Amino acid sequence: MKNVVYIALALALTFTISPAHQLIADDNITPPPECLYQMFNNEGADLGIAGSVQWATWETVNPSEGQYNWAAMDARLAALADKTITLGDGTVIPAPVIIQVFPYISGASGWKYEFYDCTPQWVYRKIGNRPTVGGKLVGHALTGCGYTATMPAYDSYTWRQAFYTFIRAFGEHYDGHPQVVGVVIATGIDGETHAVKNCHCQWETIIDSQAPGTAYRFSQFWRDCMDEYAAAFPTTQLWIDNVAGGSGTRKASSEYAASLGIGLQNSALTTDIDSHSGYGDWTGQWDMVRVYSETLSINAETRMGYGSDEVHYWTYLAGLHYHPRVITVHPDYLTQLDPAIIQWVSAHIGGSVDTTPSVWCALRDFEYPVQDWGDGGCSGKIGDWCYWMTRVDEPGALTVRTFDLPEHPLYSRQARRTDQATGNTRMVFDVDDGFQQDAYSARVVYVDSAGTFTIEYPGECIEIVKQGGGEWREVTVPLPDYKPTANLVLDCQMDGDETIHMVEVIGDGVPAPTATAPKTSTHAPTVGATSTATPEPTSTPTRTPTPSTTPTRTATPTLRPTVPCWSWPSLAWNERQEIVDAGLASIGRVGEVDRLNDPTWLRGLDERMGAPLGQVFTVAGCECRAFGEGIIVIVPEIDAGCRDYQVVTWDGSQREGE
Repeated sequence: MKNVVYIALALALTFTISPAHQLIADDNITPPPECLYQMFNNEGADLGIAGSVQWATWETVNPSEGQYNWAAMDARLAALADKTITLGDGTVIPAPVIIQVFPYISGASGWKYEFYDCTPQWVYRKIGNRPTVGGKLVGHALTGCGYTATMPAYDSYTWRQAFYTFIRAFGEHYDGHPQVVGVVIATGIDGETHAVKNCHCQWETIIDSQAPGTAYRFSQFWRDCMDEYAAAFPTTQLWIDNVAGGSGTRKASSEYAASLGIGLQNSALTTDIDSHSGYGDWTGQWDMVRVYSETLSINAETRMGYGSDEVHYWTYLAGLHYHPRVITVHPDYLTQLDPAIIQWVSAHIGGSVDTTPSVWCALRDFEYPVQDWGDGGCSGKIGDWCYWMTRVDEPGALTVRTFDLPEHPLYSRQARRTDQATGNTRMVFDVDDGFQQDAYSARVVYVDSAGTFTIEYPGECIEIVKQGGGEWREVTVPLPDYKPTANLVLDCQMDGDETIHMVEVIGDGVPAPTATAPKTSTHAPTVGATSTATPEPTSTPTRTPTPSTTPTRTATPTLRPTVPCWSWPSLAWNERQEIVDAGLASIGRVGEVDRLNDPTWLRGLDERMGAPLGQVFTVAGCECRAFGEGIIVIVPEIDAGCRDYQVVTWDGSQREGE
């Protein structure tokens, strides 16, 4: 195989990719089933293919010192006790459950203030001299921007010891529980490794003056939490939810987790994000997952629930790129996509190169450019989403990213094409040598322009004759005598460029993720039935595929454009603030959103649908819809070919645009 790396950036990568090596194994820990896990499945609904994530707050399970009430969590486990799920390989197992307990969350039902301190009241009575907010003792009361926020007393020795005592009791009750397959270590707000977050105001700066020393103590606290959890759950898989907290915390907490064999949970899984990759001395949101993806258990959690089928599909590709052992998803990720796609995703979760049903490469490039601030920088994910198969840039195979694509519910976010005008007629793919199968086939998803293309490897050249309809199609052909030690080459044959979404190499007998009827129908003619000689430089005879390898054409309903018309930074700051303030007013306060029961919070927004009328408002000519996590901002369409909305968080920053 060829290992070629082209670096087209002025900044050096923070980390180099470590060589493949075995997942850290603890003989005492039973690895969790490698599958999808659904958030917010509080009623024990049976989705058939996904496990469940259940959570509670510290104050509900530890109402008085030395007393623990596990009734609510146990009831949820009981509701799931008779449920089963089907893994990607068809194995049926009891429904697995991941659990976590939060000391601090963004908000709670009926709470009128910023953030909710989940500390039991007895802890603060024991500490003494703590502030009261909303009739409740809290660790710290912070004020800023016209708001009052609460935060636990991370700086209190008594508080920390009380929480460590709780962790020990938590482990005593649930370590080794037959339904509990994993525990997420919850530390800061919403379980993540930051003491507070900038929502409505710069709270991360405010705590330094209003609660001095708390940020420093929190940096000690998350380390101690990992020690305590590792001791309390010696037979249960653990993950630290550590994407938040900044560059230094991401790096330090990942390295400390690795020293204890604790896995990493990244709760920023989406199609791409502006800080996905870091450069220089700055650690991106996915850099540590990249470093440890082959040695630690990775739990990738979707960042938000709303979005189109296209968003969900590309988010899954982004997650699978890092070979996670577990993917945790919002409910829509299980209910909106075609079941065949969900099954395909499930079959690739946790797979190693010697057990995966297929390897693949989804052709793309970053959605967020490099930001360079001198000694560091960040960007979206550069390059393709890959799964044990990479595209090789080399002379004659330098592809071009394109957004000029026919509409499709899944494939049209972006793609790459050959560039025959500059002599780059080929795409070259390097399949991992470890993908050893008895037989292979190749699946190619392409735009059906006129002409032909070939799939080539030593001794074979398979010609694909296209129909010229201009829509997305796919074809699957056998690869006789193929060995993954050889590169796979796709050549446009100088009769027009090839635009490709994905190339997948499938092991013997494994189905491809083609959507089921009525979304998909097969059209004649069959692929490549020709006896013409293969163009130079290949001299091997053209092989005619079997009749079963007819191209698949997928219906293409009219969808919204996928390229945004505008950028949030293009609005003046006072316009941004007006939008955020109006959004807060329209829903009362973000703290009033009930994260357990509010359907807008749980399901998010389906773009222009789903928001209660009281949460719709207009600012600066923009129609806006507010919900628990942020605001959908809709502007009049500027160009016919662009998307007319963005997603904005409560602190006024732009989301990635789903």
